[in-house]
Amino acid sequence: MTTSMPHKTSPLTILDHRFLEVSVKTNEAPADNSQYDLVTRAEISSTEGDPLKWQVVLEVGFGPKDTGSPTPYTGKVVVSGFFRILKSFTETNREALIRVSAASILYGSSREMVANITGRSIHGILSLPSISFRKDKPEKENG
Repeated sequence: MTTSMPHKTSPLTILDHRFLEVSVKTNEAPADNSQYDLVTRAEISSTEGDPLKWQVVLEVGFGPKDTGSPTPYTGKVVVSGFFRILKSFTETNREALIRVSAASILYGSSREMVANITGRSIHGILSLPSISFRKDKPEKENG
């Protein structure tokens, strides 16, 4: 069954992205009950003289939650991307757009890279989890 889904064109365009670091290590004897810990960090900056052009460097690290329970893989991906925001997009929301959408685009590329590398490894494909870069809204106090 095919359904159409509503969508709008994004005010964000990716101009280029490049991998600065990709490392994946295989553990020959992972624990049966191991769980992954995922750590992400983003550096965001606008281009001097051009408030519509931004750079994001996203670092994604993965490995065991518990050092006593090794995971099949540990690794790190660092990817840099350049983005352009439509001139008509509200200036006050530009940084939020970059923090959420640009980071999500680069994270998707990182997931794909890890899946490609591990797809031919001894433990098979590792698909990093889908995540959201949206900030949680603070809960309202009762009363």
